[in-house]
Amino acid sequence: MGKSRTVGGYERHSLAIGEKIKVKGGFAKTLELVYAGMPSDDRYCLAIVSTYGNNQAGYNLYFPLSRTDLEFEGKRFYVERVSPEEIRLRKGV
Repeated sequence: MGKSRTVGGYERHSLAIGEKIKVKGGFAKTLELVYAGMPSDDRYCLAIVSTYGNNQAGYNLYFPLSRTDLEFEGKRFYVERVSPEEIRLRKGV
């Protein structure tokens, strides 16, 4: 799991490659966001992992570095910093 803390009313998350945060959770269904690194100098990658019961599926999304506003399952995130080793997100923009 990534490092999370609350500052100024916002949840902040710091994820190294392979670390994840739970975006949505329930009894049988979860949605997690995993930092998958930077495949090139101008793009970063986030993996979305969805679990329903014993079934799990995942896919990668690639974003340009200029993309700082993200939304998953109705939850908004602001990308504060991206490097090849980690990404810093702020939830609740």
